[in-house]
Amino acid sequence: MAAPWTLLYADDVMLACEDETELERQAQAWYDLLALFGLKLNLKKAEYLRLM
Repeated sequence: MAAPWTLLYADDVMLACEDETELERQAQAWYDLLALFGLKLNLKKAEYLRLM
């Protein structure tokens, strides 16, 4: 389920994908997985960075 580059640290998750569609798919997968444990992503703290 991990994106090609996934970093987990304490209560943070960083996803790095090569395209926006894959990033959205991975974010949804994490959202669904965390929900199984009664947890959720804080979208107010989420950031998106595009490197070209």
